[in-house]
Amino acid sequence: MSRGLRLEDIASGLPAAAEVLRRQGHSIGTSELVDIITLARSYADLEGRDFLGEDELAMVVEAVVKSKRLSEAVVEELRRASSSSRFRERVERLESEIMASLQAMGAKPGWRVSKKGVSRRGREAVAAYMMLKTWGPYTGGQGGRGLRTPRA
Repeated sequence: MSRGLRLEDIASGLPAAAEVLRRQGHSIGTSELVDIITLARSYADLEGRDFLGEDELAMVVEAVVKSKRLSEAVVEELRRASSSSRFRERVERLESEIMASLQAMGAKPGWRVSKKGVSRRGREAVAAYMMLKTWGPYTGGQGGRGLRTPRA
């Protein structure tokens, strides 16, 4: 089976996908969006899952809009919206893990953190520091010898 899209991603991404498609000249109404979401939820409930495969979603969309071309366009837009949503969730989760690790080692938002200072606090602190350094949404310290924790 192809990749799956979670029902919440379908429901939240469908209005934005429809707007993009309307700007491209496609005709898709609000009642069709509601029917797609309702049918997708019903299909997923029958299967006992909280997601649909892309082929299943395409089948549901095509049953509502009756156009293969529009169905493919809707699924493609939903795939884009879903992947960017999952990426944002991963980044937010990673940032919260980094902040939790930094707080556990005693760093406060906006503090300068150096590798030398961190190494005195143990392996977990060094791991948090390396995650900070790798992901880089944090500013470098004086001369690049340290990092600043994000401000809250």
